[in-house]
Amino acid sequence: MNTKQITFAALFAALIFIFTFTLKIPVGGAVGYAHLGDMFIIMAAWVLGRRTAPLAAGLGAALADFASGFAVWIVPTFIIKFLMAYIICMIAEKILKERYAGYIVGTIAGAIFHIAGYLTAWFVIGGKAGVIAAVIPLVLQTVIGLVLGNVMIAFLNASPTGRRLKTMVRGGLEYEL
Repeated sequence: MNTKQITFAALFAALIFIFTFTLKIPVGGAVGYAHLGDMFIIMAAWVLGRRTAPLAAGLGAALADFASGFAVWIVPTFIIKFLMAYIICMIAEKILKERYAGYIVGTIAGAIFHIAGYLTAWFVIGGKAGVIAAVIPLVLQTVIGLVLGNVMIAFLNASPTGRRLKTMVRGGLEYEL
């Protein structure tokens, strides 16, 4: 990773943190909330790629759990969000060769992993009752992130500026003053 990639990874980690920590929409009472952090994880996957997006995703989301006082969730969140971003990137970049459809398929696979990962974590942390209470809020949160993330990727992909940003971050263009 070069300085530019590290800088953009830090920027996306900060965006993921901010939009997870500050904009919480309660869904399902005490067991969950919807946020826009997953939208930025999907955007990070598109802009940063598989070498840096997973780290930005894991760090940003885990820091939000830390700042929110959910210490028990820091490690599971880091692992789940890291792997979610990695799955999105691998499907989009390696299997479907950077086509927009690759990101849609990747986000669906990442969302399925996201749900399975958190339900597994809920089972370990809260038992069967935790899983039952978490299913609906978790699915709602994941679907919101998936839809909004894909909408943002569509806008970025259709925009010359968005495509230029992606190329620049991944090392194809140099920044011009």
